[in-house]
Amino acid sequence: MGARSRGRGALWHIRDLRVILPARVLSYTGDTLTLFALTLRVHDEGGGASGMALLLAAFALPMALTVGIAGHVADRSDSRRILVCASLVQAAALAGLVLTGTGPQMYVFVIALQLGQSFANPTWAALLPRAVGEHNLGRATAVQQGALAVTGVIGAAVAGVTAGHFGHDAPLWIALGAFVALAAAAAAVRTRRHGDPHGAPLTLAAQVWSAAGFRVLHADPVSWTLLSSMVPFVLALETANVLEVFLVRDSLDASTTVFGLVQAASAAGTVAGAAWASTMRTERSRVRLAIGGVAGAGASMLVAGAAPDEVVLALAFAGIGLFVMASTVCLWPVLLTRTVEADRGKVSAAANGASRLASMVALGLGALAGGYLGPRWSFAVAGLTAIVVAARSWHHLKVVMLVDAPDHAPTGR
Repeated sequence: MGARSRGRGALWHIRDLRVILPARVLSYTGDTLTLFALTLRVHDEGGGASGMALLLAAFALPMALTVGIAGHVADRSDSRRILVCASLVQAAALAGLVLTGTGPQMYVFVIALQLGQSFANPTWAALLPRAVGEHNLGRATAVQQGALAVTGVIGAAVAGVTAGHFGHDAPLWIALGAFVALAAAAAAVRTRRHGDPHGAPLTLAAQVWSAAGFRVLHADPVSWTLLSSMVPFVLALETANVLEVFLVRDSLDASTTVFGLVQAASAAGTVAGAAWASTMRTERSRVRLAIGGVAGAGASMLVAGAAPDEVVLALAFAGIGLFVMASTVCLWPVLLTRTVEADRGKVSAAANGASRLASMVALGLGALAGGYLGPRWSFAVAGLTAIVVAARSWHHLKVVMLVDAPDHAPTGR
């Protein structure tokens, strides 16, 4: 049964949210710990740049390549079965990683780990609105994103401390425990999506490119405009992110301690951004902040690129974290509430897949931009790109949408 009728003031009284939120934190923590530990392993065992590239590709490719089938399964199958099976696959993959070195089998286990993540993510995303109710989705998303933002920082710190004291495999053991606990949490969630077993068959196009998910998004002008702004924004943002360390260490000649403080400022900004987004109560306000956040992040990237010292840079990075998180937190409730319940899994998978593909392309663009433009000009170009994207999207939305009606009809299949 769902939680559609729950009131706005009952967020923390929703039993399944108290299970889902820690479960998502466990999932992201496990991923953070694993990437950290394997990065150290590849480096220390002489994997070199090629080994690091293979590792990052193994983390990124499964979600990008299974976007169609993962969304289809999320909307056609029992959510509890998907989540428990995916968590157990991830736990098994971690067990394999603990027992292997940097040979080919390591990359196979990473791919298995990320395949589990690929199927779990759209299922969790589609389950949240049913668990908390439509009216609570915005606040629940904000709380979740804020917790996940903190998780990234805490996960990296825990991985560093445990690896330094107990060896590189220590974070992997912790991640293994996290995914075992995740399986138990998935089984404990009472809210379930049973799927539509009589839906349209899964075609090859749907498997590869999530044609159904993108078709649902394209049918709604607001959702499609937001997605169309998200992809180039992610491309610009991730291109700049590749060059963060070079901006701090080379352009400003700052210490590793300063780099850590700049990262901490960015993390603090993300927490504030999630809190800000949680105050948005209407679709109109969320759309405005989703687009305004893109513009604000672009302006902050411009400031970062021109920063004369570490203080200005830290403030700029705090602004980037603030606006990126506010935009992200507002984006997802709009996409999900404008989609009928039966299609939310494939829509989530399509949007996640598009974002992941943009991030992968940005890895190469970041390397090229760093070589040809340098960190400062790369941040400037990324910032200008984000501002142009926001301006174009806002102009388009003023023409195509009427978002102040809370009872708009969600897009159907």
